[in-house]
Amino acid sequence: MKYWSIRCSINSSITGVNNAIAQVETLNNKKEYSFVNTEEEKYFVDFCHNIWEKSRLIYADDFHAIDNHKISMIKYFPTRKRVKEIDILSHTTQSSFSFFDFLISDKALKIFLGFNLPPFNIIPAKVEGFTTSYYLIGFSNISNSEIDFSKSIFHDDVRNQEISFHDYNDYKNNKNICVSARKIILANKYDYDVIRTPLGLFFSESLITQIRENNVMGIDVENVSLVC
Repeated sequence: MKYWSIRCSINSSITGVNNAIAQVETLNNKKEYSFVNTEEEKYFVDFCHNIWEKSRLIYADDFHAIDNHKISMIKYFPTRKRVKEIDILSHTTQSSFSFFDFLISDKALKIFLGFNLPPFNIIPAKVEGFTTSYYLIGFSNISNSEIDFSKSIFHDDVRNQEISFHDYNDYKNNKNICVSARKIILANKYDYDVIRTPLGLFFSESLITQIRENNVMGIDVENVSLVC
């Protein structure tokens, strides 16, 4: 199965914001507070912090599920007045350690649920001033050990040439600061239509087709492939 790297859109005509800043954010002040109460906020912060201390990422083969009885909803606030109400929103969520990928509309979520997904965490969300129902969603990761670095293709963006690595340690110890992936080969096959790796988030071609056919707005497909 072939996949392509995706990211939240940085097209200002779609998102309503410039410079690739997040479209929505959590706030914690007297007038604008994102959590239902301080108990739910503490649970969320502790959940994310404990995982970060233990493993840095949420892995599919050692999945940590958030308890939705302990966190019922997160309220977000647009970072700019001109933020557009689209299906997938980039976010800044305090103390989340980037465990969550984006906010997804109910319309888009229904499409995703028709595909084979890895374990994921999801929290109901709403955006101040928007009528769309959203969810904060975070897909679990596969580890670096599942990537065949010897067969994957990377690019040295400074020297403008391809670069290869023998294994993960070779990649980790690389001295070049501007290296980007061009093609990732996995050592094992996965049947998921969403694969989150330490090198990026990837959607299957069939999922991307459904997203486009249903006019789901808010993601960019990048020219980085993944094969397993």
